[in-house]
Parts: sequence; structure tokens; C-alpha cells
Amino acid sequence: MLSDELKNAILNEDFYMTNELLERIKAEGDAKSCISELLEFMGDNPALDYGMPGPIIHFIESFGTDKYIDQLLRLENEKPNVYFSWMLNRIINVTEGNLKAQYIALLQDVASRTDVEQYIRDVAQDFVEYQSGS
Repeated sequence: MLSDELKNAILNEDFYMTNELLERIKAEGDAKSCISELLEFMGDNPALDYGMPGPIIHFIESFGTDKYIDQLLRLENEKPNVYFSWMLNRIINVTEGNLKAQYIALLQDVASRTDVEQYIRDVAQDFVEYQSGS
């Protein structure tokens, strides 16, 4: 469970404190268990500034894509936000074949949804265009 101290640092967009707390979690043990909670938190709070990429994304990505890709794909579908699209684009950059096409298709879906805020659709569309070389 995310500590109140970490939640407050994230909610206050205090990147320095967020990074410090995440590094402490990593040093103390089972940091991988926080990945799911951090992604859910981001899904529930899409308007926050997490940085680009910021300490949370650096933390999550440090464990390898296989530790979070399924949840990221689910959340991008259920609760699209700029950060999930951005993380997915970073994965697409190092993916090939059918998997790459599936990930781009998810971004295309987000870009065309009417139930998603325009700025989120625009970011997803920018990534689709980037990946298609347009």
C-alpha cells in the first residue's frame, strides 16, 4: 500500500520528495509490489503532473516492461491518460512486429474515443503519427 507520505508528495507534485521516497522503497525491499498501486494511482489522478518522465515512471520502468505491460495496456484502455500513452509509446519504440501493431492500434483507439478528453486524444494521435512516420 502506498504510504500517505508518498501520496502527499505525488499529489503536491513534489518530484524531489517523490523520488526520495521511491528510492527508499526500492532500497528497503519489495518495491515491485508498488508498481500496480502507482499505475492505479496515476489512472485515478490523470490531471496531476508526474513529470516527463518523472520519478514514478522511472521507478516503474526500472523493473522492466514485463512487470507492468499488462496493467498499462488495461489502464490505457479503461482510463486513458497522457502518461499511459507516453509510456506505451516508449515501449513501442523498442517493439517490433505484431506486438508493435497491437500497441499502436490501442493508441489509435484512444485517439478516436469520444469519451476521452481532447488533449489525451491529441497526445495519442501524435504518437500514432510519430510511429507511422507521418
